[in-house]
Amino acid sequence: MMEDLCLQSVSDRPEFPCVDEYFRCVSERSGRQSFSSKAKVRAWMASHPDYESYVGKAAEKGYWPWDNPAFDPLKRFLRAL
Repeated sequence: MMEDLCLQSVSDRPEFPCVDEYFRCVSERSGRQSFSSKAKVRAWMASHPDYESYVGKAAEKGYWPWDNPAFDPLKRFLRAL
């Protein structure tokens, strides 16, 4: 999923551990064991002052580092089309 690639591309950002901590906290208090990548991406995007709720719009605003190796397989796939 695109959200998985986006998460991987920002996993080294200083604020990213807060996303994991948020979902750990929710899990402890709710008993829920799993959360979608889409939910995690939205939580990370919400950490921005110019919050955008759509991955594509966030891309337009420069949220995703397209030069990150996480996107290399996608780039190869698109070039092969």
